[in-house]
Amino acid sequence: MCVRKLLEAGASFEDTSSWSTQREDPMTIAAKNGHVDIVRMFLDHGRDPTPAINEPAHSWFPTSNLDDLVVFGNPWSVAVLEGHTSVVSLLIERGFIKRCMEPRKKREWCDLSLCLAVRQRHIPIINLLLAGGCDPNITCGSKVPLHYVAPAPATSTTMEIVRLLVDAGADPTFSSWVQSPFDLALETGNEPFVDYVFKHYVFDTEVILDMVDTIARQHKRLASFLLKKIDLDYTINFGTGARSKLLCVAVAGGFEDLLERLLATRTSVLRDWNCDCGYRDIMALAVVSGNI
Repeated sequence: MCVRKLLEAGASFEDTSSWSTQREDPMTIAAKNGHVDIVRMFLDHGRDPTPAINEPAHSWFPTSNLDDLVVFGNPWSVAVLEGHTSVVSLLIERGFIKRCMEPRKKREWCDLSLCLAVRQRHIPIINLLLAGGCDPNITCGSKVPLHYVAPAPATSTTMEIVRLLVDAGADPTFSSWVQSPFDLALETGNEPFVDYVFKHYVFDTEVILDMVDTIARQHKRLASFLLKKIDLDYTINFGTGARSKLLCVAVAGGFEDLLERLLATRTSVLRDWNCDCGYRDIMALAVVSGNI
């Protein structure tokens, strides 16, 4: 009742400070603490939930740094950060996302909030943002939303977020000048993520061989999973390059059955072997890998 009486008495609730002071106005404080009824009161009294991003002084925004997005501190960003679903839902209901559709910079500012929600693992808010039209492939610096859930270990929460983003159109294999979310999952041994992608995408045998060759030493279980996606009988007889990669995988990952199969199938496999990792001979790779 205090806030209501103050509003009725004409107390100011607008932000009278500049962005550089990093001070939070009353509505932002209410959103940060999840006080949805107070946020509603401010909106009912004419408070614009998007004043900062409507100001020409901030036309350079959005930032590529999510921490700066948080410091920017308006009702939207703090509600997303803290996971206050009811506040985010209210702001969407009052047209926050619609006001951010044009021009493009404002739209990007809205979309960046999706990266923030994914980083914070706020699934209900992710649902709201995707339903509101936020771009699941928005680039935040060098990352897209899927980058925040690609590294191992996977959890039920991160995999649910992966499903939501991919269903909304996110591409786990997309990369520009950095590794894709899928490559990051491979590098860190995130088997559930990789498995999910394989259920939705088709990869050539040569591409899968490169994947296995890259991770065999660090992630034997994931490498074994990927080998099951290959027709080994066909691949062993495909050519010298494919056999060399399989031999590297067998030795680096300690796959004895595969090694025996290669040696039994092609007696020339050792003579024809070459390694992209710079080892002089296959024995050196075996010693480095520590597989007796």
